[in-house]
Amino acid sequence: MGPDLAALFGEDVEPEEVQVHPALLSAVSALLGEAWPVARAELLGEATQEAKDKEPRLPLPPRLARDMDDALGALERRAWAECAAQAEKIKSEAWAALMRDKTWQRPCDKELFILVQLLLALCAHASASPADAMRHVDEAFVFAAAGPFRSCALLFVRLLDEDAAAARRKEDPVEGSFPAETPAGSTSGALERLPAPSPQELGQLLSQRRPFRFGGALEAWPARKWTLQHLDQVAGHRLVPTELGRADSESGELREELMPLGRFLRDHLAPSCRGVTGATTSTAYLAQHELFEQCPVLRADVPVPSCWQQVLGAPSRCNAWVGTSSTVTPCHWDSYDNFLAQVQGFKRVALLAPEQRSKLYVEESVGRTAAQGNLSPVNVEDPDLEKYPNFAGAAAGGREWLGFSAFQEVSARTPFPRPLQAMLGGRDRFPLEAIRRPSHCFASSRLDRFWEKHGLRLQAATLFDSGSPFIPQMFE
Repeated sequence: MGPDLAALFGEDVEPEEVQVHPALLSAVSALLGEAWPVARAELLGEATQEAKDKEPRLPLPPRLARDMDDALGALERRAWAECAAQAEKIKSEAWAALMRDKTWQRPCDKELFILVQLLLALCAHASASPADAMRHVDEAFVFAAAGPFRSCALLFVRLLDEDAAAARRKEDPVEGSFPAETPAGSTSGALERLPAPSPQELGQLLSQRRPFRFGGALEAWPARKWTLQHLDQVAGHRLVPTELGRADSESGELREELMPLGRFLRDHLAPSCRGVTGATTSTAYLAQHELFEQCPVLRADVPVPSCWQQVLGAPSRCNAWVGTSSTVTPCHWDSYDNFLAQVQGFKRVALLAPEQRSKLYVEESVGRTAAQGNLSPVNVEDPDLEKYPNFAGAAAGGREWLGFSAFQEVSARTPFPRPLQAMLGGRDRFPLEAIRRPSHCFASSRLDRFWEKHGLRLQAATLFDSGSPFIPQMFE
């Protein structure tokens, strides 16, 4: 039983009510009112025979629908602690099912998880815990596709992220810095570096359907201030999906883990920058993630140059790749044209003409991506010519066509527009390099182990979907 406030302070004193932002309460309530009845009906429905045959990979049990009803009842009464306790139980069971089966069996299973995360975020907000609220919001964002679920999550970001970041700034900063020296190496066969094109010149370059590289376009970008410490201070509290593994692993398999960006920077990127023993054999990768939508404070640092918008239209998506040294993207092709922007560190990109496809053994690939016919099993850096003898001709033809890009070093730059592929880099004398790669051109990229101490990458790309002759799709 709580203290008698009236006896202590007088009859006019009342317990302070929890202040919940009305926009957040309204958004979560509206989303629950629209999405929960549909998900609830599916949860309570009889499992199909196909689902029963997959035991123990069964859908989430119907009783969770009743548990969710209890949580919503507590929400109506503004019983925040009771609501959070019920929601936490549901979340734990839904997460356990995902970890066990590597997928959810029905759409309603995932929707229940996302709804519960948003409900927990609201409860954390009601408890004056913005950091906990943002943690739940990020777990919802990572699993939510574009639409009302993600829009609701981003409303929390807009209203609560600054408070959560302020608490983060009180912690010890990440120690370390991005590489500061460009490694020496051969640039034979590299693309000619062009000056930053005008809108007319850019249109002409795109119409040629051939790769190109340019520099000096983004000197004024606010993202030049990016450092390990800055990223940690403004977004270190945000949860991001990472892939962890070992560069010397024969299988090349990576395990996925959600972790705070600050821990990713502290435990993986900073040691990689410093060349710490052991960091050269472990890899950590935040790959193709919509970090700039999740963290608008970072997206504000990467405005698209107006001249590019004149040719390509407004960007529809912006993805980020952040990785340690020795991370590798296998040889593959994309069904759209794109730019790749190298913001920090160094990367080598090998491009092969589309007519070399027959020499890349694409049909011999296995796995999910192979079903799309876009992945080559050949290690471009160290090909096994006994196993893939035809690749010898492809490699020669590829280098003759455009070869390997030079290693690029960037001081703190950011993503670039992309219905093509570009590399941005350079020191003061080579500011912001770019390479354009047409669609259906095979590409392989990696950070050579020779440059392990300099191999940190922070990359991003933007996809345009209007005013462009290319197919707008997500970057693979």
